[in-house]
Amino acid sequence: MATPSPEQAQTLAADLSSGDAARVAAAIGAPAAEPANAALAAKLAKAGPLVFSPNVTPVSAGVVTTTATLGSGATKKTWNVRLVLVGGRWVLGTTTLANKP
Repeated sequence: MATPSPEQAQTLAADLSSGDAARVAAAIGAPAAEPANAALAAKLAKAGPLVFSPNVTPVSAGVVTTTATLGSGATKKTWNVRLVLVGGRWVLGTTTLANKP
């Protein structure tokens, strides 16, 4: 089964934290007809560094789970993430906060 390469994961993280609404929309697999969300893009960029774990678990063809960290220091959060392969590109499928208080 396909899994994202480290370079693909870095590209996805860079797109999600770029602050560019169009790049964020593409990274979450939003339909082309849907307007890009500038507020979401700005919030992700402000949140701090986004890093995907290199440890992925294949779920099915074109679907993997992993974790990602967002932010640093006291604001750092870990998320459980599902990545989906769409048209040859890995996009963010779903997320859930892993370290809920």
